[in-house]
Amino acid sequence: MTNAYLVRLGVVSGLVLPALNVGCWDDKPNLTTDTDSRAFVDRAKKLGFLRRYVKLPTEVRNVEFSIVYRDNSHGLVPGPSDWDIRYIVRVDPQDVDAWLYDPRPAKLRPESEARLAAMIDDRPGWRRTGRPTYFRQRDRAYVIVYRKDGIVYKELSTTPSGP
Repeated sequence: MTNAYLVRLGVVSGLVLPALNVGCWDDKPNLTTDTDSRAFVDRAKKLGFLRRYVKLPTEVRNVEFSIVYRDNSHGLVPGPSDWDIRYIVRVDPQDVDAWLYDPRPAKLRPESEARLAAMIDDRPGWRRTGRPTYFRQRDRAYVIVYRKDGIVYKELSTTPSGP
């Protein structure tokens, strides 16, 4: 190899490789997680964690969740992220409507009812009374509401097999 070739190789390496690395280094935190709310003892920490992934439009009395989130915004070729988020909140009954975005009536989905029950039935403070109503939102969320109890359960997913 000639010296000229090595010099060109060094110049190209010095310019191209740092440019390729630009996409790999950013200041945004990686949001990838597979977290259940049972990992938190403190209600404030639960809410803080959920706020990373979901907008909370009103005060929340109680919360449980399961969040599986794959943050694909990092790396050489960033892409859209994938998620499967299920959460339930207890709010003041008059605040329930603030949690519904362009709701459309939907049918009962037994698998969603089962996931809701598995999330809260063994937890204190989640007694449900009355009949639930079911909605589908414009963001593809599936929602179960116990209006009288101020309970809102949501499932959001980017996967075709999701809600």
